[in-house]
Amino acid sequence: MYDRIKEAFDQVTASEELKNQTKAYLAQKSRQPRLVIPAAIVAVFLLLCGGYYLYFIPTATISIDINPSLELSINRFDRVISVEGYNSDGKMLADTLDIRFMNYQDAITELMENEHITDLLSQDEMMAIAVGGSNDGQCSRILENVQTCTKSHEESIKTVMQNSPEFKEVTEKIKEYSEENLLKGKSDDVVELYESYKNAILNLNTEIEVKPQKWYISFKKANSHICALEIQKNGIKLTINVAKGHLEDSKQLTRDISTVGHFGNGDYELKISDTKYLEYIMSLVKQAIK
Repeated sequence: MYDRIKEAFDQVTASEELKNQTKAYLAQKSRQPRLVIPAAIVAVFLLLCGGYYLYFIPTATISIDINPSLELSINRFDRVISVEGYNSDGKMLADTLDIRFMNYQDAITELMENEHITDLLSQDEMMAIAVGGSNDGQCSRILENVQTCTKSHEESIKTVMQNSPEFKEVTEKIKEYSEENLLKGKSDDVVELYESYKNAILNLNTEIEVKPQKWYISFKKANSHICALEIQKNGIKLTINVAKGHLEDSKQLTRDISTVGHFGNGDYELKISDTKYLEYIMSLVKQAIK
């Protein structure tokens, strides 16, 4: 643009001194707007950096304990900015969830629909959800909305503020279960029987995992239940996750429990006191592996 102005003035009849003064003035003016562009870029950059900083600063947390244990960090815009597992099961669950940057209400709803969580709640496991943070107003609002999101499971879920007196009482009821706890006080014969069947089940497939629950020990492949062992005083009870009418049991060792309450998943169970039919029982368990 400056070159076009210069060319135009070269064609104007005037004294050289006047033309030179006018050209210098216009050249100075033409350069001034260019300084506005870098200033605008700096302003936008600072705005973006400030927004980024505000977005990724947590102002509240939602802690979820049911073994697995999770913590969701929430920003001032009510968005989930991080999901962290606090035990091995929690870390595995966190890796499967795609809830970052969701509104926390949508994230809680999706979490309640997670297969692993619904399965635990269906087994009468207790869940504690605690809300904490620096903004009391935001925390109170989050707690109220979380209660709404989890209303369908209100008998199994306790929602509290982290700074409330009942928080410690609630969280103490949620603990990580272990084989050691479930075997505590059992006879050596029962412990040996459990180990024999546990090892036999694990040998059926390398992907099978042991998942101790409150009252029994579950065996899973990925998120699919296979069977459960309930340790009793004089033996163990095996529940096989096969629907009624779909288990081939030629020796008729199992009984149909589809109409009665029981621990674990599946419609068949049998009581075990020795390893006499160990190989045959494993053929039954194998039918539940998918």
